Amino acid sequence: PIICVGETKADYQQGRTYALLEEQLMPVRQAMHANDVCVIAYEPVWAIGTEIQPSTEHVTKVFSWLREYCADHLPSITIRLL
Repeated sequence: PIICVGETKADYQQGRTYALLEEQLMPVRQAMHANDVCVIAYEPVWAIGTEIQPSTEHVTKVFSWLREYCADHLPSITIRLL
């Protein structure tokens, strides 16, 4: 499966990006099984269809957080980040 995650502009401005991503990934933790493979696609909702782009720093931090989250909570799942 391809799991699409991302935060709204309000969540981003309130510093809730990681809490929201964790909420969005909870069903993945419950549905995936050992040795499953999935793709997690991150895109901030506030950047879809707008001319606003997230900074490289923001995306780098989110991908780092996603890698750590997956290693801690989905260690037996093969995850590809997009």
